[in-house]
Amino acid sequence: MSTGGVAKRAPSSIHWPSVFQFAFSGLALSALWSLASISLLDNFLASSFQQTEAGQDWFTSAGFFFLGLLLLPSAILSLRRILGRLSREVNVPGGRFGLSIFLIPIALAAGNWLLAKNLTVWVAPLYIFVTLLSIGWLLWLAIHNLKPGSGQRSWGALGSGLALSPLLAFTLEVLAAIFLFILLAVYIGTSPELGRALDTVNNLADPMNPNMESILENLQPFFNDPFVLFIILTGLGVFVPLIEELLKPVGVMLLLGRKLTPAQGFALGALSGAGYALVENLTVGVNGESWAIISIGRFGTSAMHILTTALSGYALVRAKNEKRYLALLGTYLLNVVIHGLWNALAVLTSAAVLANSRNGGFLPPELIFIAPAMLGTLALACLFFLRRYNHRLSEADNSKFATPIPKAESL
Repeated sequence: MSTGGVAKRAPSSIHWPSVFQFAFSGLALSALWSLASISLLDNFLASSFQQTEAGQDWFTSAGFFFLGLLLLPSAILSLRRILGRLSREVNVPGGRFGLSIFLIPIALAAGNWLLAKNLTVWVAPLYIFVTLLSIGWLLWLAIHNLKPGSGQRSWGALGSGLALSPLLAFTLEVLAAIFLFILLAVYIGTSPELGRALDTVNNLADPMNPNMESILENLQPFFNDPFVLFIILTGLGVFVPLIEELLKPVGVMLLLGRKLTPAQGFALGALSGAGYALVENLTVGVNGESWAIISIGRFGTSAMHILTTALSGYALVRAKNEKRYLALLGTYLLNVVIHGLWNALAVLTSAAVLANSRNGGFLPPELIFIAPAMLGTLALACLFFLRRYNHRLSEADNSKFATPIPKAESL
């Protein structure tokens, strides 16, 4: 995103929202770069002790660094506002940017070539590039032709989704996880087979040299157990969507005191969702061997995050402007269903593969093909509705009340 137009000088009084934005952006940036430094040091130490290239570990270090880098505009623009300088309006790239999606398969092919040449350490920055390009393209699909507002507002929404929403969501998810883990621990205590499997996994989980093949093999009894799978689906398919869909649009909530149009709410929500997607993409479960498959899979996950948060932003502004609180609740529940369905299909795909890899489990083997196909269909649907909403909102006028959001049954 770039800014255009002429910046204006703001009144001399202290703008406390900008003070909060600057303080939080600075603290989050410092925390992320501290984590990047710690991860980098750990990688060097691990490489020295093992006398091997720890290339796959550089993904986390690079991820934390670039997340912090993306908070810099929010900190700088909020500081300028504190000093009395208003930021300029955001200029979203034109239609030619849409062609950038064709760079993704080229980058994936380049990464596979690097892996074949044992240049794993160089795959990490390439993964960062693919992630930024993928989420940038999805964000462009959602907000091109729209006017999210000033640079400070737009980068602040992105920063909120990148730092504030994950922090709040993680806190609540830990509490939910503790409850589910207690239930799971009690159940495992009543099952000798699961208890032996857990002991075996603990013995194999050497942090310096984990035997992942053996670990996955001994995890099969868990994926073959209906109650364990039910707990996992409840956590990831119910609790996680309920929490995350409530907190992902925090960036829009903080701006509801401003005069926003529903189209701006959609655009700012998309920015918040993009920030949240960046955190998931750059910090969770990436390694040199599977980075290409993960990149492709998370393209759909990012589309889901951006769409649901954009819909929440739209509904929040309409609820504030038009008192449409029931529609806001309906949008929230729709987003929870979309998010929950995505997570459940991802869990079932993994469970079907692991549970049936050696012995037949209670899950039908056809699920190995059905669940990924449904995930792909859901991802395409997210892309379709991102484009559709952008088209509808770009045609609407910029009055206080934009074109009503399409009803769920008409989608």
